[in-house]
Amino acid sequence: MGYSNLKKFLKELTYGLILLSVVIVFCLVTGEIAVRVFCKRLSNYDMEMWRYARDIKQPLYNDRLPFWHYPNKKGNYYGVTIETNSFGFRDFEYSITKPSDLKKRIIFIGDCSTLGWGVPFYSTVPKQLESMLNKENSNKYEVINMGVGNYNSTMEVELFKSK
Repeated sequence: MGYSNLKKFLKELTYGLILLSVVIVFCLVTGEIAVRVFCKRLSNYDMEMWRYARDIKQPLYNDRLPFWHYPNKKGNYYGVTIETNSFGFRDFEYSITKPSDLKKRIIFIGDCSTLGWGVPFYSTVPKQLESMLNKENSNKYEVINMGVGNYNSTMEVELFKSK
């Protein structure tokens, strides 16, 4: 192979590598844009849970209760708004002292199911029960949702003791 053939080969190889690099970068950028557009429409459970943990959960330094919800936080996860009150619960703002006309308070303690992960506020089990009880008893019940995602029984007991 002569010097001119080698020079021509290296020149073509260089152009080929540059073209290949441009095509790869174009494909990566196009793929990134597509993923960002579609991920907003298609929820990913792990990503949504991570965002919820990052935004709403407050880390604690307690082996039995490693986290609870920040008070007065709001975010949209899995297409549903989760908003916490001043106690860090996904519920209305309740006074610590019961109103005199209120006869019963029921507390729901639990994990994602109690919290109502992926469910609108009024469709959560505590709010459904409250609605059913008050329909028959003319607003004599408050059903308080103390659910926190990813809790276990030990954490639920500790939350109850703490709050």
